[in-house]
Parts: sequence; structure tokens; C-alpha cells
Amino acid sequence: MVQYLSHLFKTFKRDERGSFSVFIVMTFTTMLLVSGAAIDFIRFEAVRSSIQYNLDRAVIAAASMRQTQDPADVVEDYMNKVETLATFSVSMDEDNTSVTLTGRRVSAVATATIDTYFLRLTGINTLDVTASSRASEEIPNLEISMVLDVSGSMSGSKIASLQTSANTFIDTVIIDDDESLTSISIVPYSTNVSVPQSMWDLYATEGLTTNTRCMIFDDADYSLPGIDMSATQRQLPYYSYDGGFQTGHNFGDCKTATYAEIMPFSTSITDLQTKINSLVATGSTASHIGAKWGVALLDPSSNGVGADIGGEVASIPTEYSESGVLKVLILMTDGQNMSHYDLKDDFRSGASRMYYVNDVSEQEVTEYEAVCTDSWMEWYFINRGWYSYYCHYETTTTTETVDNSGYYIYKPENSKYYKVNNGYSQGTYSSTLPGDPTAVSGENGYQLNYTWPEVWEMMSTYGYGRTIGESWSYAETTYSSSSEADAQMLDACFAAKSNGIVVYTIAFSAPSSAETLLKNCATSLSNYYDVDTTDIATAFASIAVSVQKLKLTQ
Repeated sequence: MVQYLSHLFKTFKRDERGSFSVFIVMTFTTMLLVSGAAIDFIRFEAVRSSIQYNLDRAVIAAASMRQTQDPADVVEDYMNKVETLATFSVSMDEDNTSVTLTGRRVSAVATATIDTYFLRLTGINTLDVTASSRASEEIPNLEISMVLDVSGSMSGSKIASLQTSANTFIDTVIIDDDESLTSISIVPYSTNVSVPQSMWDLYATEGLTTNTRCMIFDDADYSLPGIDMSATQRQLPYYSYDGGFQTGHNFGDCKTATYAEIMPFSTSITDLQTKINSLVATGSTASHIGAKWGVALLDPSSNGVGADIGGEVASIPTEYSESGVLKVLILMTDGQNMSHYDLKDDFRSGASRMYYVNDVSEQEVTEYEAVCTDSWMEWYFINRGWYSYYCHYETTTTTETVDNSGYYIYKPENSKYYKVNNGYSQGTYSSTLPGDPTAVSGENGYQLNYTWPEVWEMMSTYGYGRTIGESWSYAETTYSSSSEADAQMLDACFAAKSNGIVVYTIAFSAPSSAETLLKNCATSLSNYYDVDTTDIATAFASIAVSVQKLKLTQ
């Protein structure tokens, strides 16, 4: 037995077939570890790519200018819906996340830890996954027209609330940022819109008077977004529809005070707020004219105004196709459009039908005196014609000075000249004009013919009509009724929206007819605000936030 075991042991020592088995075992173990590690890395990449893909989507959504929520809330909401092979956490990179009126920048990091299946055999129990993403969307430049109703109904607490709210809006939208430019035009309006002299001089106008700087637009003009600087624009005349002759006039249809004028393309918070604080409520309502000017100041046809101002607004307004520019119109009113008036074409310019004659002349005057044989007969002779056999007239001729000086209006319908009195009643009339047609200036009898603009500085349309036995409408006409003004306002808003201008409207304790008009004028119902004195500030604040979410339509 011992001999057998010794032989078996010697045989085993000489047998080398077991060494290859060891090699196979070692090779298999190595292959298993490599393959297992690959599986772990595949799982790692699957988790990382899933997180990265969804984090990219979340960050892009949070950076959209259409977004109204806080970036962190958007990212969290997106990532909560993601299913991966591991749980993960998301944190915002606050240093690179910001929200401004002209841009949104969002940066976030997502991390996860996955357990290994095979790498743990080498002592690696977990793998850390990190994904980061950054996105931004910006509108470098904003061009805004604030069209504000300052009619008489806006007086008191209304104008005060408007000023406070508008000033806060200006503080919000103008940002001290070298990468963006925000320009704001203030367009106050009531019965009309007054244009500052420097801006007025850039337009071709009729040149009727230097006392008004207001334009009258034809119906078709409202369908066009701009105002052609080279085409002659109709000027609102300087006249009053009430008052007597040289007294009691109201020239308020076009206000010449600085507070009533447009302020175009300002980037200064101080200047804009000073303008807002200067506003005074007076006059009627012409939202259609306000809207027309508000749109025009966003139209490239007004870039001559920006060029005249110079500096950083020299190229404003930009073309509608300009990349990275958002154009916004804000239209606020508390009332409905009223009818608006103009002089008829025959009474606007050129020689008028009114004269001043300095005519003092000597004229023979014949006086008659009754003479009777008995004095008691005289009364009956003069008044009844009796006792002519006993009575007769004795005549005496004397020379007297007669003054026919004064103002006269010619009425072509009956070829009469009416002498002007106080402007509240009809004047005396004659078939001829006193004076001497051949006399020259400085001579007695000279007939001075006024121009129509000169007439309207002395007389109201009411006084002119009354003097010749007519009404105010003899020289004056309605150029825009209330209903026509409503239609023109909608045309102006449509012209704005058709060119990518975003229109916001505010009904400030306005009547229902105005509310309907403003709803139709706005870009959408979400851009329309129905407010009162207590919450107009909320409307302006909401508009400031809303503008932040808009993305420029190329």
C-alpha cells in the first residue's frame, strides 16, 4: 500500500496538465472583471446621458423669454419627471443664473451616485455622475412707447396714481447694462398730441401757424404704422370754438405747454420720471391720435427723430427685422373717444373774408324842421301829415364827421358786409364795404384784408358764425366722430401688431365701450388690463414682468 501511494505521488509530480487550468482560471477572471466593468460604465453613461439630456431641456426651458416662473422652479419641475437608473439631485449655479427684462440666463448642475456591480470586486463600490448645463436667451434692446391719457377726467387721484405707477415701471424696465439698451417714448394725449418744436421741424407741414404743433391724420393714415416726414402733414389750426370777439377764447385743442409734448426716445430714468411727474389732466379724449403717434415712434420712418437726438438713440427706431429688438406699445385711457374738429378747407389759409377799415370822412347832413302857423299843428303835421296848408318843412344842410371804422365780414351767400360787434350777436350789414379800395396802407379808407390764421386769433368759430347770422359749423367741421375715432384706433393697433409690435392696453376705470375697444386693440386678452385707481400699479408691474417673457419674432 505504501509502495502504491509513493508511486501515485511521483506520477502526480511529473503530470503538468494542471498548470493550463490555472491560466484558464486567471484569464476567465480577468475577462469577467473587464466585461463587468464595461457594464458598470455603460450604466454610468446611460445615467449621465439621461440626466444631461433632460438637464439641457430644463435649462433651455427656464431660459426662455416666454417663461414667467423662477428658473429654479422650472428646472426642478422638469427634472422631477425624469426617470434614470439612479436618484439624483439638482442645484442652481447662482453666479450664472439671472433674470432681467432683456434676458434670462440659467445654469444648473445635476449629480447622482450609482452602485457598481462588478467594479466593487476591485474595491470601487460607487460611481459619481455629474452633468452641467447653461443656456441663455436675450433681447438686447427694448423700444417702448407709453401712450398715456391725460384728459380732464384723469385729474385728481387718477393722475397721481398713474404717475406713481408709470415711474415704477420706468425704474423696472431701464437697466444699467452695457449689453442692452432700453428707450422709452412718452406720448401724453388728450384732445390731440402736441409735438416738441425740435421734432416738429423735422416734418413737412402746412405751416399755418407757429401757435400749434398738432397734426390731423386722414382715415387711411391710421392703417400705416409710420408718419412720412417728407409728405406734407395737415396741421391743426390755432382757433377757438367758443368766445366772443377778441375775448373768452379757448385755444386748448393743441396744447403748447411743455408738459403736453411728446418726449421721444429717452434712456434716462430721471428725465422720463420728470416728464411723468409734470403731466397735467385737461381736455377731451383722442386715443386714436395717441395710438397713431405711439406706433409711429416705433416705426423706422421716425429714425430721423433718433438721428436728430443723436448719441445712443441715433439709430432708433430700428427696422422691424432687426434681430434682438423688442418693440412694445402701452396704451392707457380712462374714457371713450370724443368727436374732433377742424376748420373747413376754405377757412384754413390764404386771404380771409374779414377786413378792418379805418374810414373817417366828412359827410353832408340835411336836417328838416317843421314850421306851422300855430304851434299846436306841428305834432299833427309831423306824425299824421295833417294841416299841410298851414305847415311846411324848412331844410338846413350841415357837414359832420362820420366814423365807419371797424371790422367787417363779407358773406358771399348774400353779398353783404357785416360789421363785427361783440361776437355774440349779428352785426349790422350793408351792400358795400366802407373805405376806399384804391387807398394804400397808412391812408384813410385803407381796407386791410386779414389771413384766415389772423382771423382765428381774434374770433371764435361761434363768434364768426353769429356775426353773419350762421352757426359755428359755418366754418368748422367734424373730421373725426367718436365712432370713426374708435375705428381709426383699431387700425393703428392692427398696423402695430402686423409689424410685430407687442400691444398692451389698460382700461383705467373706463366705460364698457372703451374696455371693448382696448381688448380688441391688445395683442391678446392677456395683454389687456382692467384696473381702477388702487391697482393700476399692479397693471404696470405685470406688464413689466410680461415683457420679460416675450421672445422677439423674427
